[in-house]
Amino acid sequence: MLLNKRSQYSLWLLVYLARRPGQTIAIENIAKAHGLSSTHFVKVSQNLSRHGYIQGFRGKSGGIALAMDSRDIRLGDVVRDSEYTQGTISCNRSDCATRFDCPLKQQIDAAHMAFLAALNQYTLAAIAAQNENLACAY
Repeated sequence: MLLNKRSQYSLWLLVYLARRPGQTIAIENIAKAHGLSSTHFVKVSQNLSRHGYIQGFRGKSGGIALAMDSRDIRLGDVVRDSEYTQGTISCNRSDCATRFDCPLKQQIDAAHMAFLAALNQYTLAAIAAQNENLACAY
């Protein structure tokens, strides 16, 4: 499975925050650490906030912080909440005899669910704790 950019940026943002528990971080700092525009992280932070993973703080010392314990955040849930898709196959053929009961769609949806279940075996805390000493943007 290939994660879309929203999922990837969401996970990067959450790992960054999980490695700085209790801190309020400016989105610009996260974007700079990843060499990306803050626009990307503003968009995903709005979605993460809507789903309760992070909270935002306004003002001079504002920014974002985790809204829940990183041990309670499952990676599969984050990916599911970041994908914005209703399914894994988009079929627009109105003349397809199996469009409502497509066996291909059923199998790919089942694989997608298995992928999310596999990711849900890992918490944000477990991922954030790994390789903390690496010189990466997290």
